[in-house]
Amino acid sequence: KTLLTSKTLEWVQLGPNEEMELDGEFIYWLYSGETSSSNGDCNSTSNSISSRIFGEVQFAKKLQEPLHTAFKKKSKVKKVESTEVAPESKQRKIYVGQDGAVLLRISTSKLLELMNDDDELTTSVQRLVLLCMQEKLTRSCEEEDMRNSSIPVA
Repeated sequence: KTLLTSKTLEWVQLGPNEEMELDGEFIYWLYSGETSSSNGDCNSTSNSISSRIFGEVQFAKKLQEPLHTAFKKKSKVKKVESTEVAPESKQRKIYVGQDGAVLLRISTSKLLELMNDDDELTTSVQRLVLLCMQEKLTRSCEEEDMRNSSIPVA
């Protein structure tokens, strides 16, 4: 109820063959249609949660930022500041199939605000993100195993 009234969620309809950048501002949940992502994931309305959610990696990083900041403040060990800048990661994109797609867009900033005041929501979202990451990691490991097993041994 709070998610709806806070305008954290909204439906987005994408036309055939459209593409959209994932900038970390939103998480997208595929409701209908078919999509693929720039890292090669093909997604449709399958039973796997991880095949229907986009932007969860960026969101997981945002979830960890307060914990990382709190840990740094508690640490009494002084570190030398590095002047090196981490290379910017490649922006992920969503590519929509021929029939278009309908996605639920979730504002990450608004969701994080709501999570600050709602322990049940926080637990549910953390579990969802963890499950999604586990599924993607498992799928990635299985694909790697299949590639390695198909390589002929000389």
